[in-house]
Amino acid sequence: VPSTLLNAAGIVGVVIVAESDGALWLLCALAALGGAALPPIGACMRSVWAEVFAEDANARNTAYSFDSVVAELFFIVGPLLTMVLAALNSPSLALLVGAALSLVGTLGFATGELARRWRNAHDVRPRAGALSSRGMRTLMIATIPTGTSFGVLEVALPAFAVAEGEQAELAGILLSAMAIGSIAGGLWYGARTWSSPVVSRYLWLHVIFTLLLLPMLLASSMVQMSVAMVLAGLFLPPTAAAGYLMIDRITPPGTMTEATTWAMTSNVAGAAIGAAMGGLVIQHASVGWAFVLACAGPALGTVIAVAFRRDFEVPAAEAARARVPASS
Repeated sequence: VPSTLLNAAGIVGVVIVAESDGALWLLCALAALGGAALPPIGACMRSVWAEVFAEDANARNTAYSFDSVVAELFFIVGPLLTMVLAALNSPSLALLVGAALSLVGTLGFATGELARRWRNAHDVRPRAGALSSRGMRTLMIATIPTGTSFGVLEVALPAFAVAEGEQAELAGILLSAMAIGSIAGGLWYGARTWSSPVVSRYLWLHVIFTLLLLPMLLASSMVQMSVAMVLAGLFLPPTAAAGYLMIDRITPPGTMTEATTWAMTSNVAGAAIGAAMGGLVIQHASVGWAFVLACAGPALGTVIAVAFRRDFEVPAAEAARARVPASS
């Protein structure tokens, strides 16, 4: 609750300063506050699911898949809503509506029954927290290069649209195409009952996700790139869902929320690196090489995950202790 209130205050402050032509440093400081205080609702929600479905791995798998599907809907509805609000009024209104939606949604979750009754079932936690797990450290290292792909695409797709004689804003269509593929893949994956070991499933899904990025390298028109982006999105939610299910397995008892936050931070860090690298590659080489970079990151992440897959193996007794439900 304090986090979402600070987040909203930071965004409102940005609007006030911008509308009054205030100092740039103050604008940046308030924007940084809003970003730093972004409510960790995803990590908190997954901790609740890990407890509610402690005895049913397939149910947790479905919950994580549904989370990914909803997130992809954000990438379709969010930009459209932003565009409409900015056109009808101003970008400031879009920012305020975004802050209000985040505030209402986070408070709704935080005051709900499941969140209010959640308690950490473990009184003792390792000094290094989630990072005391070698598997968690390996997962983070593999996630960072994989996440670079998303940052690269954020800058490469608008550049591709311009190169094809279109407006940069039409890159939103390409991102929506990826989101549509992700929704389809998430629904397919979440509706299935899986019996394969989660570690091997995560690794195979990571490999397939990487391979399905390759058609981007062959696209030479907006239509072809749209098809390539649908393919690129298909195995994104399944890979993410399997990754979160694996976090359930490899994290020390009492560190689930922290571990999930580390995973999300690794992905965001990778995206930030990818955006910077993608911009440099486009400026000094070409858009085509940026797409090569977008494929290379997940390929490196796959190599790391496969090469160090033994780090993800947890002794049966330890895994059982980690999954003891709070009610016990």
